[in-house]
Amino acid sequence: MIYNYGAIKCIVSGELHLIQENSNEVQSARGGECLPVPAGAAVTLVNYGDAEAIHFSYSVGDSVERCELPPYDDPNAWEVGELPCSYCGDIYQKQCRLYDTCDDNSPVTPGWEEPCLDECIINNEPVPTREWDVPSDSISVNSGKQIRMEPSWSVQGGHSGQMLKFDIDAEGSQFKYQVEKTTRLPNTRAVIHTHDYTGVTCLMAGEMTLLLDLVDPIIVRAPSCYWMPAYRYMSGMNTGDEPAVMFDMFTLPISDNAVALNPKETFVNSPEERYEALTYCDDPDFPPLVDETQGTCCDGSFVQNETTAAVETWVCPIEPQISF
Repeated sequence: MIYNYGAIKCIVSGELHLIQENSNEVQSARGGECLPVPAGAAVTLVNYGDAEAIHFSYSVGDSVERCELPPYDDPNAWEVGELPCSYCGDIYQKQCRLYDTCDDNSPVTPGWEEPCLDECIINNEPVPTREWDVPSDSISVNSGKQIRMEPSWSVQGGHSGQMLKFDIDAEGSQFKYQVEKTTRLPNTRAVIHTHDYTGVTCLMAGEMTLLLDLVDPIIVRAPSCYWMPAYRYMSGMNTGDEPAVMFDMFTLPISDNAVALNPKETFVNSPEERYEALTYCDDPDFPPLVDETQGTCCDGSFVQNETTAAVETWVCPIEPQISF
């Protein structure tokens, strides 16, 4: 397999090994980690484990696939070329038709450039701030129920989880990959926001509902993905009963200082939500996967600009239990 502009392989479960032709170097990754694929190189992706390994493959050209790779029988046969997947689904082709984004005339939220502050509306309805009615005909574990739903940052501290950035070393390349790994607690949703560039969220664990302007809510359960078109108001909501762990993946212009998310909504964490976040982060059975270079705190304390909704400061406790 050759990717002219490289690719990213994010592992959901199992362990995978990336072998490059004419190289003795072998890259390995387990569940929760990502492997960068060199641009223009012939590579083989091999599963030496005893069980099927699941991973998401993301590359330039709005291509993302979920692949289930069976165990490899002969660890000594390193043939160049990616082993066939027992299941591969082109998520982009399915969802661009659903979102009406398959061409360059993708509809956008009117006035998407402006913040909505505390009066945010998606699909002509106020966004949920206390509860949400899960559609009764959905695949959600809470189908047909009314559940609590509050805005919050992820428990990894804002929309700043483990950031993985890969510049593509290819002649004439104008792109770079950015992967953000986050954990979101049940009954919480992301701040209403937009993206300057289309991205995709792929779940390692749990359930998420994408509340997206101009279409009906999209509910997915791990291991699956939803596409995030540019220039539309949206919010990712954990409508399940367990923490959702996910990869947010973007292809960005290499010369652009693009950010992962542009907040449009202002809010204040409820005491209940902050308590649940701190309890989760302090539980040794559910340690958040963090990047210590991030300057944010687990309980998501913050100060927003009241005019633009941009986050100006992350306010950490004097003795934070977990810091980034």
